Order: sequence, then C-alpha cells, then structure tokens
Amino acid sequence: MKKCFTLLLTFFLLGFAVQAQTLTQQADFPGDGRFRCFSFMLDGKLYVGGGRQYPAEPPAMADFWVFDPAANAWTQLNDLPFGARSNIRAVVVNGKAYSGLGYDGNGTSPSSLHNDWWQYQPQTDTWVQKADFPGDARYQPTLFASGGKGYVFGGSNQFGSSGTGIMFKDVWEYDTQTDAWTQKADFSGDGRIAAFAAPDTDGGVFIGLGYEGSLTNFFSDVWKYFPTTDTWQSLPPLPGTANVPVIDGGCSFYAVYNGKLLLSNINLYATVFEDYLTYFVLDINSQTWTAYENANPIGSRDDWAFGIDNSKAYMSLGWDGSTFYAETWELEMADFLTALETANPELAAITVTAANGTLTANLPQELAQKYAQQGISLVLYTLNGQKAAAYNLSETPICNITHLPQGAYVWAVQAGGKLLKSGRVVR
Repeated sequence: MKKCFTLLLTFFLLGFAVQAQTLTQQADFPGDGRFRCFSFMLDGKLYVGGGRQYPAEPPAMADFWVFDPAANAWTQLNDLPFGARSNIRAVVVNGKAYSGLGYDGNGTSPSSLHNDWWQYQPQTDTWVQKADFPGDARYQPTLFASGGKGYVFGGSNQFGSSGTGIMFKDVWEYDTQTDAWTQKADFSGDGRIAAFAAPDTDGGVFIGLGYEGSLTNFFSDVWKYFPTTDTWQSLPPLPGTANVPVIDGGCSFYAVYNGKLLLSNINLYATVFEDYLTYFVLDINSQTWTAYENANPIGSRDDWAFGIDNSKAYMSLGWDGSTFYAETWELEMADFLTALETANPELAAITVTAANGTLTANLPQELAQKYAQQGISLVLYTLNGQKAAAYNLSETPICNITHLPQGAYVWAVQAGGKLLKSGRVVR
C-alpha cells in the first residue's frame, strides 16, 4: 500500500526552519541493494539495471528492473543480455533507451571494459545490439541526449589509484536514425569520470564535477555544452560548504527545472557525509549559486538510481558508505523549490556587484542582524578553489580588489564559515 505523507522536516536551512516538505515514499526495491547502476525514465517508469556492491561481491550485476509509479510496484525484467555491468550509464533518445560500455567485474584486465551499445525496447522487454561505440572501452562515462541524438563524454580505462590508463575528455555523438557515431571536438577541460549532465530547455546541456579515477583530482567546474555548435561555455564553479572551499567529486542528483539547475548528493572525497545534505541551486539567468545546507530530505546517498518525469523526481538505491538502501522516493520539485525559497527569502536579496576595482556586497538587514555574532564575510577564490582574498562585511560592504591579478574569481558570501550565496566576477 502506498505510503503518502508529509514529512515535517524541521531541518534548518541556513538558520531558517522549513516546516513542510512533501515526499511520497514508494515501494522498496525488492532486489539486492547496489550503487553504480544505470537508470532512466521512459514512458513514466523508472528502469534500473546492473550495478554493484562494495566492498562485498558481486563487483557487477546483470538483473534489470522497472518501477511503475502509477501501480507503486517494482517488476523484475529479463536479465541484461550483455551480462553483468557496473559503472554504467544510460540515456533516452527519441523515446528509446540506450546503454552500454561499463565494467563487467572480471578483474582489472582491459577485457573487463566494454564498448558495446544496446537499444532497449520496452514493449517486448528486449535489447537490440547497435553499432559499437568506436572510442576506447571505458567505465563511468557521462551520457546525455540533445536534439534527437545521444552523446558519450569522458569516462576512464584506469583501474585503481596506481593503475595506468586514460581519463577521457572525448565527446561522441550517436545518430539513432543511421546507427552511426561521430566524434566531436574534445572537451577543453580535464578528463574525468562520473560527471553529471542535465539537459536545458534550449538544447544545451549542463555538464560538470566528476573526478579522476586515481582519486587524486576532484573537479568543481560547471559548463554548458551546445551540441549544435560543438562549443562549451564556462559557468561559475560550484561553491563550497563548511568543509571544503570548493565542492569536488561526483553528483548523484541533477536536474533543470523552472530556470534552475539543482545539484545534490555530491560525493565529497575525504569529507563528512553531512555535505550530501546540501542542495546547490544555480539561477541560470543570473548565474549565481545558492547553497541550502541540510536541505536534502532523503539523506546521504551515493551513486543511486534516479530519473526525472516532468516535475517529479524518482530516487532509489545507493549507499551512504556503509549501508545499501532499498527505499524509493518521489519528490515534487516544484513544491521542493518553493519551500526552499520561501524559507530563505533573504538569500535571494544578496547581491555582489563589481565596479572600479571594488566589489560591493548588498545584504538584507535581517541577514546582517541574524549573523552579527558569527560575522559575515566575502571570500574570493580562484577558479581552481584557492583562496585569493577575504573581507569582513561586518566592517564594510565595499571590498578593494585592485591588488589581485586580473582574471576570473568565484565570490562567496559566508556566515560563520557557512556558504550563503556565490557567483563569478572578473577582475
């Protein structure tokens, strides 16, 4: 029986109590818990396949499932014909789902990585093999769709922190009509695995974050890729939380809704799991980030299955570093965004403007009073996360930046070390 209820989550978003978040808990996933599976939404249903457990066996799974929100039920489908896979993604193009590549769990030899490509046909619950991906076999690439075509970006063939291999930065386009692949221009940034990709309504795709398979470099950059022109636009990188100056790592929830880019369940390497509870919201028009700490109503989950169906997001599985979960949730994004913004009206009023070698921070009086004891500061970071300057806004809202080298910086308004709002400025 469906359990529909309003969670009275009295978590404090930057000091402001939110009284209501409406989540619908759906039927638990009946199979084995897992992460690093693939998932996609098709015809209003959430499909989940493959994945793995860690550190326990198996390193890859071959089962395939579908969740029907209308019936609130999971159904096991035929096993994947290409066998067990983990570190794998999927994409829906022109009403059909595609998946492939990934890791089969058989050790660390190159043969355990794949470049096959398959199309799923839900009417018959069958997979049809299509033209192989012509790039190198790899795991954890990023898949997305735009303009009726599918795309593969990044991924890696490196095993472990000491292994050899490549962090790929290539981009490939798949034409579903001709069953053919075309290589596009390489990404100008660093190669990576586990980047997020969230299509926008204008045909562009937000892409960013991710990390190197060696766990030596984690990325906070955010870009917008325009497939029609094969060009990339740099956006303000994701701002920091209390634990790190700039967010790093993979991201398990990403969506574009009502002019906003939402990111959460961000994997911060070597930091505490409370950082998974922060929702970062980019206002696409103003290109400013707002951080809503302790706003994730579900809790810490890494590499879960999720899908977006209009204004609803469906989430299931994943782990928190020790426990694999079977819960399934439905989140109404419109209600969620409204609740966040209604509970924090002062955040929208924060602005930082640049003119004549200075930055001027405009803070609402209520916010200044609230954090009078903790103090409010304006911190500037380089685009790679290094602190460049800090100013005490309790003393003056005008900050001289003429001593800084020319270039782009990330500004962050912080209260007691906690991020409130962030954006980018050019000196």
